[in-house]
Amino acid sequence: MTIRHRLTSLALCTLILASPRLHAQLLPPNDVGVTMGHLHLTAHDVAGMRDFFVKLGGVSLQDGRLIQFPGVFIMVTQGEPTAGTAGSIVNHIGFKVKNMAASHAAWAAAGLTTEKGSNYFVTPGGVRIEMNEDTTIAHPIEFYHVHMWVDKPQDVQAWYHQMFGSVSSERPTGTLFMYVGDLPGANLTFSDVMRMGPPAGIYPPLAGTKGRALDHIGFDVKNLEAFCKKLEAMGVKFDRPYQKVTNATGSPTAVAFFSDPWGTYIELTEHLAPASK
Repeated sequence: MTIRHRLTSLALCTLILASPRLHAQLLPPNDVGVTMGHLHLTAHDVAGMRDFFVKLGGVSLQDGRLIQFPGVFIMVTQGEPTAGTAGSIVNHIGFKVKNMAASHAAWAAAGLTTEKGSNYFVTPGGVRIEMNEDTTIAHPIEFYHVHMWVDKPQDVQAWYHQMFGSVSSERPTGTLFMYVGDLPGANLTFSDVMRMGPPAGIYPPLAGTKGRALDHIGFDVKNLEAFCKKLEAMGVKFDRPYQKVTNATGSPTAVAFFSDPWGTYIELTEHLAPASK
């Protein structure tokens, strides 16, 4: 075995040995009772999509029904998505890693390769994933952000602040202005698609997420029934009103569905996470 192969194997083993520590509950909610919950993907090859996220660094729970990263669950259901994330309101999602070089070595050893040597992956089915290095995080990999490409991003930022209590800020980078709404477990980033210019090749109106490879994003909410009533009073029209159900883990929960004004399909849940052991 060469030194390079030994280092690659060591990096992979380090991430694998660290992965059980990822088995933790969702982050505590913010002042209005909201925390990041899950991302719901639709795939022709469900097993392949789940395997991709495990190789990325997630932990498979409930026979693969949940793939957990710190801050979020990934759920995958069988279907024929109309398209990937590019061209929709949610252009990509993002994760942070503690050590980018070690992570790239581990991913390569697991058979994963980034897009054209960048820090982006594209999953089978077309979900774009951006990887960012942050040496201060507590785990080898953590969920980071949902990146939306929108017109008038400051309006989208204000809407998420009003509805979900996200903490707003502005983060200009060159000609690409990014507006931020932070929630426990996730950074919501809103980029001005009109400032991206011809290289992006994407202009409004962008497609909604429902029916695509990333079908919807999910927030877990404390006292969901009361929260839904508050949203209705603020003008939200639910596709699927509040109702109690049994989730994939067999535990009682509650759900509600609606789309934001720009086409991001959203599920609200209560008690999404499996019980702690």
